[in-house]
Amino acid sequence: MTKPTSPNQFPHLRFPDQNYIDKSFFRSLIFSLIYVSMDKRILELRQQIDSLDEEIILLLKKRMGISKEVGELKEELQIPVEDKGREQEIIDRLTRQAGRNLSEEQLIRIFTAVFKSSKQVQK
Repeated sequence: MTKPTSPNQFPHLRFPDQNYIDKSFFRSLIFSLIYVSMDKRILELRQQIDSLDEEIILLLKKRMGISKEVGELKEELQIPVEDKGREQEIIDRLTRQAGRNLSEEQLIRIFTAVFKSSKQVQK
């Protein structure tokens, strides 16, 4: 690639005088560099999240398989599928383990969906 030697060679580009510094260009350049490095960090974090999501899926599949077995036993023993006491035990136990990054409200929302799916598998 050849270097432009005059403004006429590339009319769409602006070539400032030697004494003139285009501050907006440099500001844009700096912001671009910041965003590129931030994007790299975000991409790395997103890769970690993707990996965790895959682990969660595997665990949910395993949980649903066990839930199906529980449902078969409940049917055999003529026990109702829904057990609110058991659900509350699970929520209480997990709330103690959750720590700061997961509020009780978030935990309840997540596990309400898990319980619903488990009950659907058990029927």
